[in-house]
Amino acid sequence: MDDIPIVTLPPRDMAPQQLYPVAVQPTDVYAVVAFVMGILSFVPVFGVLFGVCAIVFGIFAIVRIKRNRQEKGKKMAAVGIVLGAVGLTLLLVYYSGADVNSLLTAYRVSTVREELAQNVGFVEAYVREHGRLPTSLSELHDAGYPAVIIDPFLRAYSYEVTPSGGYELRSAGPDRVFDTTDDIVGK
Repeated sequence: MDDIPIVTLPPRDMAPQQLYPVAVQPTDVYAVVAFVMGILSFVPVFGVLFGVCAIVFGIFAIVRIKRNRQEKGKKMAAVGIVLGAVGLTLLLVYYSGADVNSLLTAYRVSTVREELAQNVGFVEAYVREHGRLPTSLSELHDAGYPAVIIDPFLRAYSYEVTPSGGYELRSAGPDRVFDTTDDIVGK
């Protein structure tokens, strides 16, 4: 029993160590309101009102925090502004009746046209450097040209060398089926 150390605890009535008061900066009330309103801006019907309030209260909070450096909440106010703007935008798009799918399709078609133009430029540069057409877009890509192989509709671009010595570069388009009226051809 002599090998076991004995631990003694202090008596219960001993006073705890003195704690030093810490100055806590209060969070600006407008920042909290902006944050809460920003979250509520995603609620249908009243979300538009909450979104506008989130943006207004967030701006007021940031101005007040800059003037009175004894309060915190600048990040909370900024998040409230962003949430309010995103919620407001989503609700306005929803209530405006905008066909989001057709907007995305138009964006994808525009992107396809840009990518096809870039790929045509890469093919022509390859011909100048190698004296012949590449057999595929993969060969073009492997030669160090940053050719885009997959279109925004998630189909591979079609690249074919024609018997006349030219080439045809195309996207299947929005319907994702080749040889239909919506195919997009690179020029």
